[in-house]
Amino acid sequence: MKIKGLWDKSDPRIFLYKHPKHKWMGVSLNFAHAKAWRILFLMLLPVIIYLTIMILIIAILRELPPLFWYINCLFLLVWAICITIYAFRLAAKDALWHKDEDDK
Repeated sequence: MKIKGLWDKSDPRIFLYKHPKHKWMGVSLNFAHAKAWRILFLMLLPVIIYLTIMILIIAILRELPPLFWYINCLFLLVWAICITIYAFRLAAKDALWHKDEDDK
């Protein structure tokens, strides 16, 4: 399997492993496809909405209990873990679907 790059229109995969043998090193999106941009936007949308709501709450209440900050950190941590698992699973599916194309 060759890594073709993050902007390769000829590569049909949306999710790419950063290293072909060491998959644990990470996953990237192939930004040559419009679908990758939509996926990135949908991944970031919940955090943007959440942070906007938190800023509004802080502006209205002026002071928040300490437990509130722990809950915020927990939400962001769970979100990051879920997005990471999602990206790795889709990269594995893309690698399987396009396995024959990589061998050429």
